[in-house]
Amino acid sequence: MNRFSALFFVGSLVALAPGQAAIWKPDPAMVKRLASEVKVGGYRIRPPKGYQTRSQAGPGGSMAYAWTGAPRPDGTSPMLMLAIAPIPSGTTSTVLQIAEQFIGGVQRRRTNFHQSRPQTGTIGGLKFVRIAWTGTASEVSRKMEGIQYVAIDNGHVVEIWSQDVVPESRQALKLSEAAILSFRK
Repeated sequence: MNRFSALFFVGSLVALAPGQAAIWKPDPAMVKRLASEVKVGGYRIRPPKGYQTRSQAGPGGSMAYAWTGAPRPDGTSPMLMLAIAPIPSGTTSTVLQIAEQFIGGVQRRRTNFHQSRPQTGTIGGLKFVRIAWTGTASEVSRKMEGIQYVAIDNGHVVEIWSQDVVPESRQALKLSEAAILSFRK
């Protein structure tokens, strides 16, 4: 894990034999700040307590679930999102290629963008690629930080991500990362 990505990873790693993906587990202190488990699209996740939930169907049978924290006086709020989308037939992209395509979309909407090296680990039995990032968002003219996790499961892409403005992002991303690491089938 490089120095940049260590800034963002607040779960625990369970070491395995060489060549195997680490098993990522949530920080027990942060788990206490999560709500009860909810079912979303055949999966389960524990969102942060007090976050508001909404969902929306997308194109091609995709589905997005979002949880947002209370708005601050400046209108910003922490966000956690889970998107599930069928992979078009004939697609041969790897989970790493899909993750890098998604992070490219984040990069296009940010200036001063930096990202961590992709990491591979297991959450709830699924192999995920994790990328952390920082950049300035033009819509709020503020530096933001985020994390993105991407997996492939039964012909679907599962993307779980979170972002918030600096400096509030430090606490918010710790909490969101615990929620992400609670994900399971």
